[in-house]
Amino acid sequence: MAIQASAAVYDPATDFSASLNPNGVWSYGYSLTLGGSQVPFGDRLNNNGADVWFTELSSEHNRVPCIFHNPTTGVVALGPTLTPLANPGGLALHPGQHDEFSVLRFTAPADNQYSIAGLFFGMDIFATSVICADRNLDCRRALGRRRGVWQ
Repeated sequence: MAIQASAAVYDPATDFSASLNPNGVWSYGYSLTLGGSQVPFGDRLNNNGADVWFTELSSEHNRVPCIFHNPTTGVVALGPTLTPLANPGGLALHPGQHDEFSVLRFTAPADNQYSIAGLFFGMDIFATSVICADRNLDCRRALGRRRGVWQ
C-alpha cells in the first residue's frame, strides 16, 4: 500500500518504525469499536525477526492486537501456531482476541489530494479480515468479525 501526495510517497511498510509510535504520518494502535478512538500501541518487541507493536489486553499473554513488520529477506512465522506469516518487507495487522480492531492510521501532513493504493489479504488461518479506509474515520459501513483497520 502506498499513499502519494504531490511528489511524496508514504508507504507504511517502508516507513515502519520499531522504535517510534507515532512515526511521522503513521501511527499504530487499536480500537474497541469500528471507527472508534485509536489507542496507541505502547509495547514493542522483535519476534523471530519481525518488529511488533502490541498491547496486552488479555491474561493469555498472546500479544494481540498488534501490527508487525518483517524487515528480513525471508518469511517470518509468528506465534505458537506459526501463523500469521509475514512476507519479506511485509506489514500486517492482527486483531485482538476479543474482537478489538488493530489500526494503522495515516494522518495527512497537509490539506491536499492523496491517492491511495494497496493490496490487502488475510494472512492468518484463524481470523477474518476487514479493511476500512475512510478520510473521515467513518468506518461503520465495513463488515466482518475479527478485524484489522487501516484509516
